[in-house]
Amino acid sequence: MTKSKPANTIAFQGEPGAYSHLACRAVYHDIFEFHFRMPLDEAAWSRVLSGVIERHPTLRTGFDVGRFSEPLQLVHASVPLPCTFEDLRDLAVPDQERRIAAWIEEERGRRFVYDAPPLLLRSDVRPATGAVA
Repeated sequence: MTKSKPANTIAFQGEPGAYSHLACRAVYHDIFEFHFRMPLDEAAWSRVLSGVIERHPTLRTGFDVGRFSEPLQLVHASVPLPCTFEDLRDLAVPDQERRIAAWIEEERGRRFVYDAPPLLLRSDVRPATGAVA
């Protein structure tokens, strides 16, 4: 392990070739859809997600494959909150379902930006007809 202080990061050296998959065009990531029947407190949800990211260094990592003599995984002191909120309550149920399906398709095609943590693409929370999806 190598420590690097310039950008408030800790750098982890990998085995040679360990990060070769970062240049790969194929993308795999999980997309989940949950429905909760409860009020949504956006500020509380943001605080909880921020706390999880703060406590788990893995959620603050990125990879730098170009600035150093070898690729490094960098653990950043802080990262932007990857959470947005979209209110679909004014849409008819079929329109809500189409919007959520379109969002899932957009996420499937979204590429990770490996040097810009967090490596969570987004955490969308959508109130829809009294439920949180």
